[in-house]
Amino acid sequence: MSPRVSGMATLLLLLVTGCSDKGQEPGPAPAPECTRNGVCDDGVYCNGEERCESGRCVAGDPVSCDDAVACTADTCDETTWTCRHAGPDADSDGHADAACVDATGRPLGDDCDDSDATRHPGAEEVCDSDGVDEDCDPSTVGGRDDDRDGGISSACCNVTAYSRQCGTDCDDTNPAIGPDAEEVCDGLDNDCDGHIDEDVELVLYRDADGDGYGRAESSVHACAKVSGFATREGDCDDEDAAVHPDAAESCDLPAVDRDCNGVKNDVPGGCACKAGSKRACTLPGVCSQGVLSCANGVWSVCSVMPSAETCNGLDDDCDGRIDNDVTLDCYEDEDGDGYAAAGAKPKSMCPPAAGGCPAGYTDLAPAAGAIDCAPSDAGVSPASAELCNGKDDNCDGAADEGLSLTNRFIDSDGDGHAGTKVRRCAGDPTSETAGDDCMDDNSLVYPGQDGVFSSPACGHGFVPCQSSDDDWRCRASGSSDCTDDLDAARWDYDCDDTATGEPFVTDPCLSTSSCGDGCGPSGFTAPESGPPSCGAMQTYQLCRCLGAQGGGCTGSIEQRPYPCH
Repeated sequence: MSPRVSGMATLLLLLVTGCSDKGQEPGPAPAPECTRNGVCDDGVYCNGEERCESGRCVAGDPVSCDDAVACTADTCDETTWTCRHAGPDADSDGHADAACVDATGRPLGDDCDDSDATRHPGAEEVCDSDGVDEDCDPSTVGGRDDDRDGGISSACCNVTAYSRQCGTDCDDTNPAIGPDAEEVCDGLDNDCDGHIDEDVELVLYRDADGDGYGRAESSVHACAKVSGFATREGDCDDEDAAVHPDAAESCDLPAVDRDCNGVKNDVPGGCACKAGSKRACTLPGVCSQGVLSCANGVWSVCSVMPSAETCNGLDDDCDGRIDNDVTLDCYEDEDGDGYAAAGAKPKSMCPPAAGGCPAGYTDLAPAAGAIDCAPSDAGVSPASAELCNGKDDNCDGAADEGLSLTNRFIDSDGDGHAGTKVRRCAGDPTSETAGDDCMDDNSLVYPGQDGVFSSPACGHGFVPCQSSDDDWRCRASGSSDCTDDLDAARWDYDCDDTATGEPFVTDPCLSTSSCGDGCGPSGFTAPESGPPSCGAMQTYQLCRCLGAQGGGCTGSIEQRPYPCH
């Protein structure tokens, strides 16, 4: 090999292997990425807390929000730096299932039926005997009050796992019958407590001798006193008017038990006497003023003998009863129309010379067909003629019946707008000449309604549902069938023949350093494809104030049913 080649080889070897100087110091080490945990924080809460390890930033462990409850959706909320545990809303009515509870047993929702979008708090409660609780409040059963006496019909019910609760008006066709009515003796349950004529019906006993007492084994029930019957029992001889529990004993031969106590001739002091002796008469009443004289070892008759009973406040016939069989049972008649109010109690009174009861009273008992329904109005009684005034003038439970009628309109659902056609007389003050309520059996539907609703309206006894063609229909409450041939539900809550949706928001949530000026606007955002259908799921912008995290206003997006009216 030539020296020239050898030199070049040596040069290449040096280039490949490099030069080494064992005595030379190494260069400076790279600067560390971090020296403490705080510089590694990326500002995101839900991905966990970043750490500084050996000068390097290490990712944190994501925040675990699992609450170990199977029914909840567990998420980490970046806007509030908290875990959220939401109950399911399977029927998309905006209310979570009340059956889903957290680890402490607290319900995470208020929807009593998460499979039915028509049942949730705020829904209209419908009167139905099937017991469907539309508004998830067992205490409300619907508003049916056909007779307008203030009592809800007993046909309106709610059923829970523990009870069945219904309206308290047991006859919603009769305003004289209801939970606030007073029980009268007429064979009806006037106060709807499940009992007929309780505490007002009389028990009468057959009184053959007319002494005011009958025998217990011969009784009847009646609403007023009946001739030949007494209100007291205990007569031990119903063929002798001088024998009854109030009679005074005397020294009879043969001996007689006149006071029905089981002992004969048990007069005070006995019947034996000494000639010439005297003592007070043992008979009651005016006879007690007389004396008995002893002759031949026997007491004489009383020196003051019984006389015919007169209405004078005395016991003239000495039978122990004052004014018996000479008084009248009189009932207060405040307006003097000859009829007493329901529940009026009888008062025994002496009749005036002209007969009958004194002024302000009537002898006509308040029984069926004879009850004054307006005790302070002399123009209203069972004997009055019916007038066209919206009142029940003749107390038969109906107003303006039998008069010339015309088409009028009433407000059946109590929303302030008439819409139900009825036949009433022309001057009836309880009805209108025209009606403008397009659905008078739903109190949420009326002209001028400015609220919006996420489900359409149906009439009384029906609830909205979606049929197989996705159209909203009205099915009978309690039914599960929602077929295409059912009547259509209506979104026109304000009766203007159009369904108007809630206005859209176009601005983002207001972002300020604080929420002192408000945080908004929240609302539905307009879709690119045109106006959405009423009730369809639509994007909703929800603005929240983050006062606890340093102030400011932030927004989140969720899906809600698009409301209309």
